[in-house]
Amino acid sequence: MTEQPHQTLIDRGVITVTDGVVRLTRAAWVTATDCTRYAEEHDVVHFVGFKDDRWWNAVKTFGRPDFVHRFWDARAVAEVMPGDLVVFADGDDTQRVKVHAYDDSAYF
Repeated sequence: MTEQPHQTLIDRGVITVTDGVVRLTRAAWVTATDCTRYAEEHDVVHFVGFKDDRWWNAVKTFGRPDFVHRFWDARAVAEVMPGDLVVFADGDDTQRVKVHAYDDSAYF
């Protein structure tokens, strides 16, 4: 069996690798974001699918999002980490994931 290229980081609990996707662990995230606005007691907030006035209602309720996703697509799913708060304009995380990913950063 071939060893993971990042095995030292995996062993230290800094990252996980699942299906080829490398993710920072929650403990590593907390350590890395100490003394930043992310160190507060809330998780990262994602807004998905907001296109109208409901955006401002969501902002009033949850605060400004850290990530905005126009669609629930493969890219949005990959960016959500355990413990993150995901606020949907319609539906929830059980809806069908769009096959084609959308580059949200091009518009925000």
